[in-house]
Amino acid sequence: MLHPIKRSYGRPCINQAIPKHSLIIPRRHYSINDLERAKAKQQEFEQDEYKEFQEFKKWKEHSARQLAETKPKRIVVAITGATGVAIGVKVLEMLKKLNVETHVIISKWGIGTMKFETDYTLKDIVDLSSFHYSVKDVSAPISSGSFQHDGMIVVPCSMKTLSAIKTGYTEDLIVRAADVTIKEKRKLLLCVRETPLSSIHLENMLSLSNKNVIIFPPVPAFYTRPKTIDHIIQQTSGRILDCFGFDTKEFPRWNGIQNPNVVEDE
Repeated sequence: MLHPIKRSYGRPCINQAIPKHSLIIPRRHYSINDLERAKAKQQEFEQDEYKEFQEFKKWKEHSARQLAETKPKRIVVAITGATGVAIGVKVLEMLKKLNVETHVIISKWGIGTMKFETDYTLKDIVDLSSFHYSVKDVSAPISSGSFQHDGMIVVPCSMKTLSAIKTGYTEDLIVRAADVTIKEKRKLLLCVRETPLSSIHLENMLSLSNKNVIIFPPVPAFYTRPKTIDHIIQQTSGRILDCFGFDTKEFPRWNGIQNPNVVEDE
């Protein structure tokens, strides 16, 4: 029996017929051995692919370790006009001892508070920092997300700066650098200093805390039995740097109640 098909443009036309059985494509029959060989090849291919993936993973981890070893640790430090400038200075001293690269900004009122509360000068701050910027220089490297660093500390942080960071009002370099730190998903710590706290302050802190910003009021610890103000400043500064993975080893840590007579049974 003939089966007519329609062709055009130099191919067989409707009146031309070809045998129907010639349209049937013969099916190949596979034996069990063929299927087993194909399965073995597939498994071999998957094993080779897995080995290549593991080698690539090891290479990537090795490259990351090499980059971490060669890349210097960088911390941006900002000092604003809130009371407690001595804590900011101590943080800079500790970071310098740890050979951490610091990029420092101090506001106009930060300089004023520093002169009022301490004997430090602006030259002391510049000497402690690796790089120092004017608060008005919004074109500084740290104002760009392309500038890589390991986090930013605002210590102390005034309520004005807190509010500006919360609203994204990047009027100066401190707020701009903090804004960039948040948008680049890097660690930002605000050593907020005010008491008592109003509901406005608390709402601003909560809003930033929900964006993974660390709110760090400089609350002193008395279990260390501090004998001087410097001991309190050391403990607070050390705990700030703990948040960035730096162990200063310059203050005593809580190690449980050593004297059993402290807690008496009822």
